[in-house]
Amino acid sequence: MIRAAIGLAMCVASIAGAQANDRARGVILGIVADSNLRPLAGADVGFAGYGVHIATDSLGRFRIVNVPPGKFILLARSIGYRPATSLVDIANDDTLRLSFTLEPTAAQQLATVVVTERTLSRKLQDFEERRKLGHGEFFTLADIQKINGLSMADVVRRAKAVRISWDGTTALAARETNKPPCPMAIYVDGVPLGAERLDYLPAPNLVAAVEVYAGSATLPVWLPRGPLGTRVGCGAILVWTRDGSEG
Repeated sequence: MIRAAIGLAMCVASIAGAQANDRARGVILGIVADSNLRPLAGADVGFAGYGVHIATDSLGRFRIVNVPPGKFILLARSIGYRPATSLVDIANDDTLRLSFTLEPTAAQQLATVVVTERTLSRKLQDFEERRKLGHGEFFTLADIQKINGLSMADVVRRAKAVRISWDGTTALAARETNKPPCPMAIYVDGVPLGAERLDYLPAPNLVAAVEVYAGSATLPVWLPRGPLGTRVGCGAILVWTRDGSEG
């Protein structure tokens, strides 16, 4: 995953026609539309935890070429719509075709923001506020760096509320081990992942903070509930990726 991170930072995003060497690695083709299947122009599409972002064209289409092999989370966002994710597992010479359908959100008026100095991002300020309340288990950037794990499974397994599946891909609620496995919901930058898969999360060196909640009663009230079938009663893991303000 670390090697993939280096390669992904070098990938080329384009809406134009393919070049011959585009096939050396993976290619992702896709479209972003609203719930009425109308294309969304200018929607942001990017890989969680990486600095690769592109905008859709006038027909809602996007194209990402030269993608290194690996597992990634692709996020689609547009102002006025709920973001959506897709789990991407790509190999050399793969061509993946994806479609995102974004649901509209209630209109909100944003407060004026004045930046006076470099400080923590808003998401990490909120993280620190919740950490002070102490309703969950929290891992700061310093904690993650101290653990020095190879994957996010190495980080979240340190939480008392979590036990990791035998194959290292799923975080399970640890409170009742004698009952059927209870996968925990996973959110990346506040967006439901859509599957309880740890192996698609960015490498620990791309993560700024992690929150773990043992059950739905302690989850932040603003957190969007996952897709139909997500068992938030099993608890949840919130992963916040680095955005450059963490040093």
